[in-house]
Amino acid sequence: MKEKTLTRIRKFTEDRHWEKFHSPANLAKSISIEASELLECFQWDGTEIFTTC
Repeated sequence: MKEKTLTRIRKFTEDRHWEKFHSPANLAKSISIEASELLECFQWDGTEIFTTC
């Protein structure tokens, strides 16, 4: 990722005071939750990709 992009992301986060939410535990939980929502698309479909999303 370009340094300019990382700088913009950091500023976006700082402007909203989100640092307090970015602990390793909170980030791991959020990744798991988002991955579970994506996996839900494939829950009952064993053959075709993205037919339910």
